[in-house]
Amino acid sequence: MKKCFRLGFVLLSLLTMGSSAQLVWTGATSSDITDDANWSGGSVAGILDATLATNITFVNAGTAPIGPEQDLQPSWGVTAANSFAVDGVLLDTAGNDGIAAGSVVVTNGGAINIFFINAAVSMYDTSTLTLLGGGDPLPPGATVDLVSSNAVLQFEQETWAAFQTEHQSKVTSFGYPLEFGVDRTVLEESDNAVATDINGGAGVQIEVVFYATPEGAPEWLGSPFSLSAAHVDIAYTNTLDGLAEDPNGDPITYSKASGPAWLNVATNGVVTGIPSILDAGITNIFEVVADDQITGSSTGILEIVVLVPSADGLIARWAMEEGTGGTTLDAASAANDAIDGATWDTGAFTDSTASIDFSVAANPATHTAFSGIAGAADRTVTAWVRTSNSSRAPIIAWGSSYGDSGGLGQRATFAVNGGALRFEIGGGYAIGTAQIADGGWHHVAISTTGTDTADTVFWVDGVLDATAGFGNANPIDSIADWCSIGGESQPGAGQQRFDGSIDELRVYNKVLTQEEVIESQGFKGEVRDPIGTIVIAGPLAGNLMTLSWDTSATQIYNVETNANLVVPNWGVADTVVGTGGGITVTTSVDQVEMFYKVTTP
Repeated sequence: MKKCFRLGFVLLSLLTMGSSAQLVWTGATSSDITDDANWSGGSVAGILDATLATNITFVNAGTAPIGPEQDLQPSWGVTAANSFAVDGVLLDTAGNDGIAAGSVVVTNGGAINIFFINAAVSMYDTSTLTLLGGGDPLPPGATVDLVSSNAVLQFEQETWAAFQTEHQSKVTSFGYPLEFGVDRTVLEESDNAVATDINGGAGVQIEVVFYATPEGAPEWLGSPFSLSAAHVDIAYTNTLDGLAEDPNGDPITYSKASGPAWLNVATNGVVTGIPSILDAGITNIFEVVADDQITGSSTGILEIVVLVPSADGLIARWAMEEGTGGTTLDAASAANDAIDGATWDTGAFTDSTASIDFSVAANPATHTAFSGIAGAADRTVTAWVRTSNSSRAPIIAWGSSYGDSGGLGQRATFAVNGGALRFEIGGGYAIGTAQIADGGWHHVAISTTGTDTADTVFWVDGVLDATAGFGNANPIDSIADWCSIGGESQPGAGQQRFDGSIDELRVYNKVLTQEEVIESQGFKGEVRDPIGTIVIAGPLAGNLMTLSWDTSATQIYNVETNANLVVPNWGVADTVVGTGGGITVTTSVDQVEMFYKVTTP
């Protein structure tokens, strides 16, 4: 049976166990461990008879320390409640004394030469413990744990036979018993240590050495890696077979460790599933596992782009769900577009990962691989937008400012202006009615059908928005040569930016119906509440409490209550109209527990 040791350990503050007091070796004047001048942190009085109630640490500084020579082989050190550490230095001995402590740590290549040691010893890294005495150099109660494959334990006067009888039960490897093969000097597959004779056979050396399988676990040929794109609501199939190799030639089984729920991974590597619209717009990332069931497994990162079929007229869609990095994915074309100076914001929905905030830089815009719609062809732009600025703010634009059509501009711009929606081209424009520059999220749609700007249709939050007016009803004749989100200039030029955030931006090559406009909202949870911070005070006299927040002028607010968050039974307790400033509502508390929220209808 194969034994595979996968080892990981951390030395966590082992040098400061027991009392918080600690003495550290400086070796400032000599090698004498009893001289206070060689220590920092206090006096070492009591070290000779192991009554020193302080943690001590020997480090590689000044003169190397040497233990004392005393009559009758006594123990020196610290009390059983304290620790003793040797960090990167040789602690030698001048006589045949021993060390006593609650625990001893040897690390960073440190070494101890001592006749006997009465403590719980932990050996790390390339450390060495050499026990010079015979008889019982590890007294009853003493232990040694070799916590590294490079740590060495030597018994100068204990033969292999004596070690087996008297000490093997006291020595462990990572807390586990030592296992030697029939030939103790040769590492075999079931072993975790070897023992070799030293000192002409009078002593024995123990070293932890872990058996390594000739080869390892399966390896992915590259990670992260991509499979072909998937499409919304269309069955997908592909395979991981051949993307991982096992160095032993063992069969590989595959599984999925994490990632969007739509994808399934069979043990033979076949991947299947049907992504939904909620999976589109971002690169779907999965952790997949290749396992040979013998030597182990390895995890790879699989990336699959989910695209939206073009049958519904959708030709560009930026879900803006990445939340990090410098690009956002157009799910209709699989292009990653740089966001150029903009930054990430919370999404328009409670389950939306992110949106893009174009208000944080002087010249932000996302210049896309998508080039827009040319000529007078039908088009619809939909998006979630949030702004408090009623000045002109482009949501998306494409085409040149000047073209070949009699000097008329051929840049199509979809924007917010005067707080309302606006479409413009060639000096002509159409503008909507509904005011949306209130700091809250709104879903907007602008369609053009026909040949001039008079044929413009606006939608706000799924409702047809009346056109407030037109200006210069010029022909629609845009050029499809570049596209900018959050601005309207070509790359490198100065931008008239969108002062706010944009989410779930789509472009269609047709005029949408109201049902299609509502569908384009792409809801993933509720629209995020734009109200801001609500301050609650109370309870006041008469079981009253107050809720205060900043309001938008003429905005209607509902104060809703619910006695149980498990049951969505919210009821409107009060309704107020915003003043454009702070407002306070007083309400009664008629039971022990009550939940409140403020919403905008």
